[in-house]
Amino acid sequence: MQHFLGLMLFGLLTFIISVIALKKRSFRKVIEGEALLVIQDGKILEKNLKRSRYTIDEINLLLRQSNCLSPEDVKYAILEINENLSVLMKCDKKTVALEI
Repeated sequence: MQHFLGLMLFGLLTFIISVIALKKRSFRKVIEGEALLVIQDGKILEKNLKRSRYTIDEINLLLRQSNCLSPEDVKYAILEINENLSVLMKCDKKTVALEI
């Protein structure tokens, strides 16, 4: 009976927190976090890297996964909540693809 009561309490608390997170944006930011701008106009924002606990090497790895070899080629890069990096390249650095 004790295990069932613990399971029910855990389920109830999870439900209550998810309802509060849906209604209150400030609470959701505390629980889930928020997206951070890590590169702006080719410059790495080290203050935001410290807030997200990422190193420059990890950001370079995420940039390479986004087909970008240098932070100088990036206009904006945003580190999302799900730990993906959204990259907006500078206009002169975008790659051109041939469509057939």
